[in-house]
Amino acid sequence: MTEPQTNIVWQPNAGPQTRFLACSAYEALYGGQAGGGKSDALLIDPLRYVHLPFFRAVLFRRSYPELERSLIERSHQYYPALFPNARWNEQKHFWHFPPKRGGTGARIYFSHLERERDVHQHQSVEYQREYFDELTSFTQKQYTYLLTRARSSRKGVPIAIRSATNPGNAGHEWVLERWAPWLIPGDHDQYTGPIALPEFPVPGLELVPIPRSNELRPVALPGQVLWIAVMDGRDVVVPRGTPGALSRTFIPASIQDNPKLLENDPDYQARIDALDPVERARLKKGDWLIKPGRGKYFQRAWCTYASALEVPRGIQWFRFWDFAGTEKTDTKSDPDWTAGVKLGIDAAHRVWIADVVHFRGSPQEVERRLLATAELDGPDTIIGLEQDGGQSGKHQAVQFLRLLSRFRVKRVSPSGDKLQRFGPFSAQAEGGRVVLVTGAWNAAYTAELQAFPEGSHDDQVDATSGAYMMASGGPRPGGLFFVRSGR
Repeated sequence: MTEPQTNIVWQPNAGPQTRFLACSAYEALYGGQAGGGKSDALLIDPLRYVHLPFFRAVLFRRSYPELERSLIERSHQYYPALFPNARWNEQKHFWHFPPKRGGTGARIYFSHLERERDVHQHQSVEYQREYFDELTSFTQKQYTYLLTRARSSRKGVPIAIRSATNPGNAGHEWVLERWAPWLIPGDHDQYTGPIALPEFPVPGLELVPIPRSNELRPVALPGQVLWIAVMDGRDVVVPRGTPGALSRTFIPASIQDNPKLLENDPDYQARIDALDPVERARLKKGDWLIKPGRGKYFQRAWCTYASALEVPRGIQWFRFWDFAGTEKTDTKSDPDWTAGVKLGIDAAHRVWIADVVHFRGSPQEVERRLLATAELDGPDTIIGLEQDGGQSGKHQAVQFLRLLSRFRVKRVSPSGDKLQRFGPFSAQAEGGRVVLVTGAWNAAYTAELQAFPEGSHDDQVDATSGAYMMASGGPRPGGLFFVRSGR
């Protein structure tokens, strides 16, 4: 007799994802590294309670495009397959499990909080479970306000807050502080989170001294549940059963805990490895303590040097210009510089920096140096001109296009912050794939890149980012530059 075939729509990965779904703590944070199956865990968890009448849950992302791509689209993959009676309300963005179709009337909402004040749209609502995807993209005010919406006027409905995130983003510091017992190792001298006071002994909790202080701090194991009470406006770890205390935990997960992703996308880890050192440490290792700083994105020792005679033939060269907004005056003694970086990539995928032009000057001097450099580079070098979004930037771009009408020119409008734009080149440098042609410009160039992002200037950094982006393939979906032909 043939066994009936079972169609498994979704099942949790063994390990952290299973533990997260089984967690009974009031407040749980999940993830800490890229690829751990965080969004799926948030999507599936509320389905365990749709059998309860009038159950209400809400899933948050910071912006609507993120909400649509990461949560709503995937909910359409899972929810109807698991619950054929579920109905999607397109206007109000919620899944309904209507009683007339065999459901209970439960609803799962999807919402975004792009502005700080958007939390007030949930002012009179009660949710039994709230979910925050990429928690570090939210503000602390948004999060703590919405905790007050987690409530129930009916007995027997579990109240819980579930979040998932990686390190980084604008809310990194407050999330680190709130989950400091789990995220800051015991041998580290940085601590700003809850303090376990000696008069509240907590069984099974490790306490370590804070350097230069008489206080002790808690260090929790992964998945260990602590009970937190607010005392004098400060989170304090207290024994279970303390009046007013709520439970909190952190469950780490990595890409190794998500075999389906590794099987379906075997190149995912390689893309993580191509990130700059800071982002890679955050997403691959779950490092909450690493921060952007001098020497983190570039070091002289990462590069090799070669003479102009050693440059391979056949390289397509790009000269990208980052223009100063003002020239030096008596009232502005240290303005930005104009920088032009000439960069190419050889057949062995090494990145060559052939020349850097770096100066301050009047608009007339900028035009003169721009044209002279183009003449020296020759007609085969592609010139990238950074264009600001304002009207003056567009006017300047038109002037330069006329000036360089005999050359191959592209106007480039960057998006994203400077760290994001520099990241791809930084990864190449750290991997030992950057070669500098020896020249008088070497010292000033490497000094500025090594000081980034703490240095007083970053003109050569921005010019390098633009040149590398053009040389490595130009714009791509979700990329950081938009390139328009100047011809």
